[in-house]
Amino acid sequence: MIHKGKRTKGGSMPTELQEKVDQLLEEFVLEVDRISEERHLQKGIARASLPCSLVIVMDGENVFVLSQLRAENLSSTYIYAPETHLLHDKALSSARWEFGFDDPFVLQFERGLLDQECDDRRADLAAKATSFVDSEFTRFMWLLSFLKTKPAFGLPPFAMDADLAYLLIPAEKEDLLKAAEAALQVNKLIPKRSGEILDSERSIKEMWRSLVRARVVVADVGGLRPDVIYALGVAHTLGKETVLLRPEEGSTAAELPHTAEIAYRADKEGLLKLEGDLASALKGIVESLSS
Repeated sequence: MIHKGKRTKGGSMPTELQEKVDQLLEEFVLEVDRISEERHLQKGIARASLPCSLVIVMDGENVFVLSQLRAENLSSTYIYAPETHLLHDKALSSARWEFGFDDPFVLQFERGLLDQECDDRRADLAAKATSFVDSEFTRFMWLLSFLKTKPAFGLPPFAMDADLAYLLIPAEKEDLLKAAEAALQVNKLIPKRSGEILDSERSIKEMWRSLVRARVVVADVGGLRPDVIYALGVAHTLGKETVLLRPEEGSTAAELPHTAEIAYRADKEGLLKLEGDLASALKGIVESLSS
């Protein structure tokens, strides 16, 4: 089960609430196992049936279980934060960026379920378990499709990070990077700089994972650097929404699907205008992906 196995435990949640959460998880996993068995699914397709490291956050309304499948070094951290209000996408983002989970999934339960008797909450847990098994089976089939294509970079993470924007901008263009990051901040997107993509096998695989997760890609095509063009090809193969930045004196790129283009000047006034233009373009992309 997701919360079983030898593990370290800690956190700020009162012991009584920790025990209630553990009991809730046990009942939930029993429903997951029942549904999986009824559908003749192999055990483990639904990851909640296997041991995971957990960060459990209880806010004012919900209990979020941030989970990462692990074979060893298991841990459970219980965080009690009744004054906060957490959203599912933010919890998933926190699992990656704050707690270092590589391929996390998040379970969400209403706090009121903790105070209900087992029989009273069974129907709610069964509905949540059904939805979870459906999503896990979709993930499984998606991973199988990548096994058929055998990407050289390895299997990708399944979930997209709704807040992540990947920046294909050379490190030496610090002013351009800052302008792009300011535009991302306006749209509540988290920037991730690409670094030297072709520096090593490890950096190429990190590029692959970041592109799969990213909601949008912003790339500077001034100078047509090989690493940027290489990553752009991968991004377009994945169907990522992309914004190309090019110097005003540069040539216009070929018209590509899911791609916007912004010309800029590298002086202070030009970068300030770029910041506004990029913020506007990103707003349109974010709104279209959310609708």
